[in-house]
Amino acid sequence: MLGEASEVDTVFDENRLLRLPAPEKFSGAADVKVFESHCTSMFRWLKIIGLGGPKHSERRHEIQSYYLTGAAKEWYESNVAGMGRLKRKWSHLEVILGLYDRFIDT
Repeated sequence: MLGEASEVDTVFDENRLLRLPAPEKFSGAADVKVFESHCTSMFRWLKIIGLGGPKHSERRHEIQSYYLTGAAKEWYESNVAGMGRLKRKWSHLEVILGLYDRFIDT
């Protein structure tokens, strides 16, 4: 869905006129349905505003960080954005997989 380029390559002014509901926030709840719901609403929203495709991967995960709360936000700040992080560059997919691995029991 987001790995492919969007029909619109950039965010156009008309997208600002859309009154889209904000994506659901994710707190780090160990509930796969809550995580899937967050991801689905986030991916759909990012695609509609024109941030599909590989060149927007970093921007997507930076935007997604605003839709994380609690333990999930702490994980993101420590592992993805923090000064002491071990990995310097993350793709959006790697952030999603990191959140899944950290919070969802399999």
